[in-house]
Amino acid sequence: MSFKAKTSVLVVDDKNYLRRILRHAFEKYGCTTSEAMDIEQAVAIVRAEKPNIVVTDILRDDGTDGLMMARAMRKAGFQGEIHVFTGDTESCRDELDSLVEEGVIQSYRLKGVTDVYTVVRSIMQFN
Repeated sequence: MSFKAKTSVLVVDDKNYLRRILRHAFEKYGCTTSEAMDIEQAVAIVRAEKPNIVVTDILRDDGTDGLMMARAMRKAGFQGEIHVFTGDTESCRDELDSLVEEGVIQSYRLKGVTDVYTVVRSIMQFN
């Protein structure tokens, strides 16, 4: 099952197993994928590879967050879609809603509540 020819996705998460799960799910939809574990890697990959979609978590073990990364990517000129995964939407729902309204991110999803393939399918429908 493929949505758009040559859709490329950058998966950003500090946890290797989550990157692998998401990467596998997007590849099942015919996407090419790259992985980054931090903001610096993600911005470098965005500049070099220009993916269509970036999927990131919010909080990372190194203290950085995906919302900061989303803003940095937009400042760097990234025009693609940014979708955020989080373990807790309650603590930052207002900021997430604001970022969706501003067009900084396209959507946010709660980790663990929905099957990963359902989430990937819904992200691919944006594209």
